[in-house]
Amino acid sequence: TGLYNFREFQRRLKAEWSRAERYGVPLSLVFFDLDHFKEINDTLGHPAGDKILAEFSMLATGGARANDIAARYGGEEFAVILPHTELEMALRVAERIRRAVDAFTFNADEKPIHVTVSGGVATYPGGKGIDSMDALVRSADAALYRAKDEGRNRVVVCDTGGPGSAIPKPRSWRRTRFTEPS
Repeated sequence: TGLYNFREFQRRLKAEWSRAERYGVPLSLVFFDLDHFKEINDTLGHPAGDKILAEFSMLATGGARANDIAARYGGEEFAVILPHTELEMALRVAERIRRAVDAFTFNADEKPIHVTVSGGVATYPGGKGIDSMDALVRSADAALYRAKDEGRNRVVVCDTGGPGSAIPKPRSWRRTRFTEPS
């Protein structure tokens, strides 16, 4: 895909988290997931799916800013780390990428195909509950799954604003791989 892999994503996020904490600057994280990608792979085959992943990577890189860090998180999931970025700007970047994907005609095995993407955005500091790097990751992940639950092809912001708001537990074992060192 030409993007950073999961291990490099971890390394970069740790570095940006340290910088955000040290200097008191915002840090945003966006997770993206290609909608209905399993059906695309099952119908058109893995080579076509791989081509779509590469084309999405190009669109994500094109929609991100020069200092943003795009990575393949795993499977059809991607992440964009947005250093020094408040929630409003992170949402703008995520929406720009989502709209670019929605408008793009993917070419899978010489067949044009319409693909959409869902996104979840979280920002540190950004309300109650996002007080660790792990909480930032879980919050972006929870927002992504809310986007999926609300109909896909949308970007949703993590809700951690009110008293009693809780950072959700990760949805699967794979999402728990990313934890801060003790």
